[in-house]
Amino acid sequence: MSFIERKKAGILKLYSGLIGRRAEIAAVKYAIRQMENRVSSGLKVRDYPNLFYFYGPVGSGKSTLLRTIYEDCERGELGFQPLDIWFDCSKIAQSEATAEESFVVELTRAVVNTEPQLKPHFQPVFDFWDNLIKEASPLGVPGSNLPATAAPAPTPSGPVRVNPVKAAYGSISSIDIKKSAGGKQNVKDIARSVNRNMQAMEAAQRTPIAPPAVNTKGEIVKRFAQAVDQMASHFRVILYLDNFETFERSEEWFRHSFLKSFQKELIFVIAGETDLHTTYLQEFGNVASCVALHPFSVFETGHLLAHQTQISDPKVVVSAHRLSGGNPLCVAMIASALQHIASKEPAQTADPGPTRQARLFALQQGLPAANSQVVQSPTLKFLEWPGDDYGDKINKYIAYIMLDEIPKADQHLLAVLALMNRFYPELFQHLAGVMNVQRTLETLSQRYSFVSPEGEMMEFMKRTLRGYFKQEMEDLFDEIMRGAYTYMAELVKQQPQNLNLLVDAMYYYFHLDFRVAYRHYVNLVSHYMNSQLDFCDRLAAEMLSCSIPQEVKHKIRSMSRSLGWFRKKDPNGSQFIMAEVANPEPIEHEEMRFMSDLFLLGDH
Repeated sequence: MSFIERKKAGILKLYSGLIGRRAEIAAVKYAIRQMENRVSSGLKVRDYPNLFYFYGPVGSGKSTLLRTIYEDCERGELGFQPLDIWFDCSKIAQSEATAEESFVVELTRAVVNTEPQLKPHFQPVFDFWDNLIKEASPLGVPGSNLPATAAPAPTPSGPVRVNPVKAAYGSISSIDIKKSAGGKQNVKDIARSVNRNMQAMEAAQRTPIAPPAVNTKGEIVKRFAQAVDQMASHFRVILYLDNFETFERSEEWFRHSFLKSFQKELIFVIAGETDLHTTYLQEFGNVASCVALHPFSVFETGHLLAHQTQISDPKVVVSAHRLSGGNPLCVAMIASALQHIASKEPAQTADPGPTRQARLFALQQGLPAANSQVVQSPTLKFLEWPGDDYGDKINKYIAYIMLDEIPKADQHLLAVLALMNRFYPELFQHLAGVMNVQRTLETLSQRYSFVSPEGEMMEFMKRTLRGYFKQEMEDLFDEIMRGAYTYMAELVKQQPQNLNLLVDAMYYYFHLDFRVAYRHYVNLVSHYMNSQLDFCDRLAAEMLSCSIPQEVKHKIRSMSRSLGWFRKKDPNGSQFIMAEVANPEPIEHEEMRFMSDLFLLGDH
């Protein structure tokens, strides 16, 4: 029995009222308290579970579980204040060339952003990373100037053939050749010169033996681990890694190298989609607890519905559980819709049954007594199983039918939250037209559990809602995107050095005209790739979350991958980005031209 299973059994005996994920939450808190007791007592126990890995499909509650533990620790519910670091693995650059290094650097930024006073301890990580960036210029990419939009010189359609003998002979004109007494060149001397030139050309074409490559992964992990070990001597360090499935291409490195680099005791709480239970059990034994987040039972589904909607009808509960499959997010979306549908239900009155005259008529005709007409309630009709087999898309289907049932005013507010790339209270107020942002968000979070009081929404819900509003309410989608772009473009003009604002402006611009926006994106990458490679990585990651055609995403993804090879000074891996920035498409006058587009080509 794993650590979680042992603790879960004990917790359920103590707190029988816990349902859903409360047992897992309490188990992690128990482990954190045990770490505090050991560290404060100067003890270190072997086989301590310093790794919690929760896995399950989309909507199973992984992020909610991690966020709940994180927020409870931040509120001081443990009786002491650990150092909690939240990190979203989906924000890592896409390039396989530098995926591991980017992971360490972005995790370092998360630590420093949480506790700025720790930056001196982690400065060696940033210094090492900056040195890689500074050394990335020998590939000959344009510097601070933007690439010219003139057409490139024509290139031959086929490969260029070179005659090495002719080339070598043609180069001897610059060599002093001894002549005979008659003034003629000596044939042997010419042959020797040609031979020497050919050997020189072959040597020049050979790839020189490169010096031993620096183990960038090992060096950057070493610096990060040393800084974390220093922290762990003074803080109880807990690292929360959400959306780990986006980083699973580097899972073996993470398991073999990264997790084993620390000397002090700390805790990792990880959420992913893949079952890694056997892998981590073989690697770490009892120090790792991998827990599958199973669907809700009928009882848990009924409890959530009763809590959010006060509905306890067994027929409704069973129908909701069947439609959702017990997926917690789907149950929450169903509950959000039912609270509006229930208000439309006709008043339930006692069935008086057939009248005396009707019974008499039935007897005279030899017919059974007629019952009153049974009308299916709107609630049960909403929960009917769809005729099509949606498979793993059932959560998207439930989201769409939920949005169909909620009031227009709430639809507008949810659309604003879903379409915002990053939550800014002032931008939300501007787009939603509300007076009190905090009160509005609190009300929304009470009605819709997938919205936090801070205006945050899980990525799956944002992506699904974006698709709904783009498909079903295109005018509202365009209105919000246009308003957000205009607002952010004005902020960029006021604060040209704030590159985060530039990222947000480009995000909204891609939704307005993705073709022209991609050309601006290439120009921005060309402009910053010699000085701000981290910004280029971040820009690509943010643009990949846009609701744009897959062929455009493929080009952005290729740019992101090439950036990693460019950082490693690999000419083969960086061919795509070199071709894009060297031959940019000209930006012509479009039908939809915003005055604020000019800032995208300006010098920041």
